[in-house]
Order: sequence, then C-alpha cells, then structure tokens
Amino acid sequence: MSIAPLPTPLQDFGGRRFSFYPPIRNLGPNEWLYRRATWSESIVVNARTGEEVCIPRMFLGDVSGIEDAVMIVGLVRELEWRAGAVTPRERRVIVMPIPHEDPTSSASLEDGTRPRQPAPVVRRDGCARWWWW
Repeated sequence: MSIAPLPTPLQDFGGRRFSFYPPIRNLGPNEWLYRRATWSESIVVNARTGEEVCIPRMFLGDVSGIEDAVMIVGLVRELEWRAGAVTPRERRVIVMPIPHEDPTSSASLEDGTRPRQPAPVVRRDGCARWWWW
C-alpha cells in the first residue's frame, strides 16, 4: 500500500506564481509554479522558461501569507544551479597570513626579531596547508 507524501506549503498556492528568497543562483528568472511533490523534494517549474527543477524539502523554509500580492518561499540555505541540479552554495574562506614587517619598524619585537610561525590556509573540508614566511 502506497502512502502519499506529506503536503508542502507550496500546494496551497493553487497555481499562483511565487519567488524564492534568496533566489537560486545561475537559474533564470525568479518566477515559479508548483508542479508536484515527492517524499524528498518539491518539483517546481519556471514560469517563463518552462524548466523543471527539483528542490529538496530540507531547503524549503517559510512561506509568505496566501493573501499577499507576491508569494515568497524562503530557502533555509543559499542554493545554486550547477550541472543540471540544485546544490547548496559554498563560500570558501582562505585565512591570509600576516604580512611581513620590516624589522626596523616600531611594530616589530623589541629585539628586532620576528618569530617564524606558519600561516594557515583553511579549506572548507577542514584540511589545512601551512606556508612559512
């Protein structure tokens, strides 16, 4: 016996157009129509281009009121369209080393030497590489 998936807030739109906030990067105009839902995702179609996109349910957030003029569906993470699928957008951060100071400057240590220590370059996966000055 097959059980229907739980209803999503998008099903209440009744064919009305809506927008995602924040908009999905690299993906056409931000104007969508609800198509259907499965257990793990909601399928929406771009109202202008007709392109069908699957949005995982775990990324869907709050929905604006039905009586509002413009319907907004919140996303819990920033998403981007890449290689034919919607994926979470990753922002990579690199820790920059402290610039080398002139040993004669007033900011150096009192005896004119500077300790040699590595400056970490941190990647998202937690690995680090060390660079020596």
